[in-house]
Amino acid sequence: MSKMHDDEPEVRLAGGNMGGAVRIGQTVRRQAGPWTSTIHALLKWLRSHGATDIVPEPLGLDDHGREIVRFFPGETFPDEPPPWIWNDDILISSGELLRRIHDASLGFLDSPAVKHPVWQLPIHYPAEVICHNDPAPYNFIFNEQQISAVIDWDTAAPGPRIRDLAYLAYRMVPFASDAVLIRPLNQEKRLSDLIAAYGFPYTNREVFEAMSARLEELADFSDSLARTSGNDELNSHAKRYRADANAIRPPDPMFAYRDAF
Repeated sequence: MSKMHDDEPEVRLAGGNMGGAVRIGQTVRRQAGPWTSTIHALLKWLRSHGATDIVPEPLGLDDHGREIVRFFPGETFPDEPPPWIWNDDILISSGELLRRIHDASLGFLDSPAVKHPVWQLPIHYPAEVICHNDPAPYNFIFNEQQISAVIDWDTAAPGPRIRDLAYLAYRMVPFASDAVLIRPLNQEKRLSDLIAAYGFPYTNREVFEAMSARLEELADFSDSLARTSGNDELNSHAKRYRADANAIRPPDPMFAYRDAF
């Protein structure tokens, strides 16, 4: 990776996975990890295979060993998003954007771009695409009330398409219990619309099942991280993920069948 030198002032950026990130001029810097070279190779691949305008441009490392990506102008909402974020057109565009990114990732693992990939998160099978693993409003850049880019790629890893789509549904339909809504939404219809926008023939039930599994895994991860980091707040996150997983988990049709007799 090339190194970049800068004397411009640092401006700390807020947000979920953006914790510890700073802006310097037209770049964003944060601590690199063993996975950074793989993620930068992925970003270059995505940008050269149809996602140039919606994923960050990687620029190597700086003198402090931090990764550098090109800054995306626009608005971010790491905490409470504005009411318009739940508009139908944004829901649809989020599904279309995720499909674009997934399709752009095809062929990456078989390319000369990466020989020994290192991922921060485990690979999930079938490894159909490279999943972002955290597609959500807090990782979107907005311009004129439209999604213009997807950021925070450090936890990307190979996995099934539906795994990413399920988490997008959790955050964008939304099914997350911490989502701030000012009006009731037809979640069943919005989920169907999101699946249609993504363009794969998944059923709502299949996405619910993938969502429940994803949230249970996220709860286990949060508990583990709480133990190693000493951050007790992560335990409350884990409890919320498990409660949400239970709330959305489809009923077992076999139990319904047995109850009929």
